[in-house]
Amino acid sequence: MKKSIITTIFLVFVIFLSNAQIITNNSAKVRVSSNVRLMFNSLHNTGANAMFYYDNQLSVPGNWINDAPAIFENGSNGTLTFNGTGQQTVKSSGSDFRKLTVNNSSGLNDAIVLSDNMQI
Repeated sequence: MKKSIITTIFLVFVIFLSNAQIITNNSAKVRVSSNVRLMFNSLHNTGANAMFYYDNQLSVPGNWINDAPAIFENGSNGTLTFNGTGQQTVKSSGSDFRKLTVNNSSGLNDAIVLSDNMQI
């Protein structure tokens, strides 16, 4: 638990300092609890043993890239909204989305590009 809190605080600090607001998780276990507010543009989850767990509402205006064997999981409160204003790429690599909303306002016919099968 303490390690998860420290990881989350560190992650939020790194995101705050980053102009691009991209989370790149390489082989770590990141847990975002239901009472934590996390803002970022894109997620790149990659590497052996990498896991991104969220149990809150996430709004992602950028890309969601999950490269196997990395996984993502969501808790009972975990919801994800893709709300970009331009084209967004989504790759799940076999991980399932529990609650998903697509609210992309780009006006493009291919506003959401799936790089693989999406399971909801």
